[in-house]
Amino acid sequence: MTSVSLIGYGYWGRNIARVVSQSGRFRLLEICDIDPEARNQAAAIYPGVRLSDGFQLPDKEAEVVAIMTPVASHYDLAKRCLQDDRHVWLTKPMTMTLAEAADLVELAEKKNRTVFVDHTFIFNPAVRKMKELLPRIGEPYFLLSHRMNLGRYQEDVNVIYDLAPHDLSIMTYLFGQNVVSAETFTCAAAGLPQEDLAHANLVTDKGIKALVTWSWLSPFKVRQMFLIGSKGMLFYDDAEVTGKVKFFDREVTVEEMQDAHSAKALATRISYRSGDLYSPTIPTTEALALETEELDRALKDPETRHYYHHLSLQVMQGMDVILQPLNQAARPSKISATR
Repeated sequence: MTSVSLIGYGYWGRNIARVVSQSGRFRLLEICDIDPEARNQAAAIYPGVRLSDGFQLPDKEAEVVAIMTPVASHYDLAKRCLQDDRHVWLTKPMTMTLAEAADLVELAEKKNRTVFVDHTFIFNPAVRKMKELLPRIGEPYFLLSHRMNLGRYQEDVNVIYDLAPHDLSIMTYLFGQNVVSAETFTCAAAGLPQEDLAHANLVTDKGIKALVTWSWLSPFKVRQMFLIGSKGMLFYDDAEVTGKVKFFDREVTVEEMQDAHSAKALATRISYRSGDLYSPTIPTTEALALETEELDRALKDPETRHYYHHLSLQVMQGMDVILQPLNQAARPSKISATR
């Protein structure tokens, strides 16, 4: 089995430790954390796993280093591990900037190593079902997404860094397109330094439009996405226990009525078609379990590795388009960017 050293035993690191130890493909070799209490908790659950304070390079036996730490530390930690010929498993967002992400991928390719980003939602069975059903909606017109919750406020990043990678990774997985322009509204509604509300109007290089809302200020958890196309519509609600994905066989057609003796349009006729609703059965496999399978595949197969390297850079390009002008804008802000 492939040995894994985990850096960061916080909220998400605990999930990674669990899924690694249960995977059957990986062996949890070491847990590194600067917090003594976190190390004590890890020791109680994983008595055979080595513990360290995380300041030194992880154990030499570790083939994969899982970095589940604040994003500001990702670039330096990942680069050190890649230079030491380790594979890297990073929590999202990949890095603070697109340039840092590109540098890591370039180094990984040069070293024949994998830098695999924990974009958990692209391994979610409901999202995979959406991709399976995507041809049924015809030409994609636009995507609407609402991703909101009460917290968790982050000390080092705003709500875009926290939540936008989920929607960008789903969009990239579904459409394979790059976000090239963005108009973004942000504000710090609760009065903290970090923006806790953001709304973005995005456009991909093939013309698909997306309207996305992210917020840390919501009375309940919202994880909803609408995909609207020329022949049908998809709805995804990750908060639902059953019926997470629904396909609506519905469409609107627009027809120009022509003068029989000229090319002049006399009128526009709009017609509506409302067909069946289909709610497929969604497998209950945990997304993180599927993610470990793909990580294992990426370690062994160069084509899979290149695919995830490219996807991660596409996500970071989208982040760059959304975030790049923020430093020049006042808050609350309405910003636009194009790549």
